Amino acid sequence: MIGFGDYGKRTNTITFLNDKRLIKIDPSVQGFFDQVLFFDGKEMQSDICSFICAVKEVRDKKINAFWCAKTDPSLSPTGEIIFSESQRPPYMVERIDKMLLKVLGMPKVEGRSWNLGTPYQYYVFLVWLVNEMIKSNQYNAYDAVQIVAGNSDAMKPTDELGNFLEPKAGAGKKEICGVYDLANTGKLLRDANGMNNGVWLTSSAYEGGAIAEIIYYDEIDELVDENGEVVEVCVPWLVIE
Repeated sequence: MIGFGDYGKRTNTITFLNDKRLIKIDPSVQGFFDQVLFFDGKEMQSDICSFICAVKEVRDKKINAFWCAKTDPSLSPTGEIIFSESQRPPYMVERIDKMLLKVLGMPKVEGRSWNLGTPYQYYVFLVWLVNEMIKSNQYNAYDAVQIVAGNSDAMKPTDELGNFLEPKAGAGKKEICGVYDLANTGKLLRDANGMNNGVWLTSSAYEGGAIAEIIYYDEIDELVDENGEVVEVCVPWLVIE
């Protein structure tokens, strides 16, 4: 059990923004980016430098606050997207068109809609994660950034973030700072300018990469086969805006 209290016992549908299965991320909070950008201009390995450059761009975009779930999404027995405490298998995207219809069908939460997150929101989430790791007093700032953005074997990010040997392992099995499934599999993101501009796919420790790595597909067709089925193992990364 993940420990979501009575929320998961009553319903798998999230109806309130204070649901314990959600976290609110507000990058407008003073000092939100400081721990990561402390390393700006310092001599670092290339993947860390790339992460810091991306974070600077995200900071300048002034992203609004949003909510995301603590676990990968799953499917209910009737096929709806849910966030369950029962460690159901995560919802692996097979067809993007069908997945988008499922997302559109998700009930609004206090008038706000679910959507695929953007790369900007995903990087805001990663900065939030670094901040939470530092607050836990289990990691210093350098180690936290290294685990999230680096590929150093010495830091063993797969151990910290949950490198499941089987990518279809049940959701909610590896926790760090209150969130789960970070490196279980890749996360599918929408382009900030709309799905017509392509999609993004995050890497994962399961595949041997850092979770800060993202790959851009300028056409959705690049991510699917001749039958329209997604060729990469991934789950939708969903946010409430």
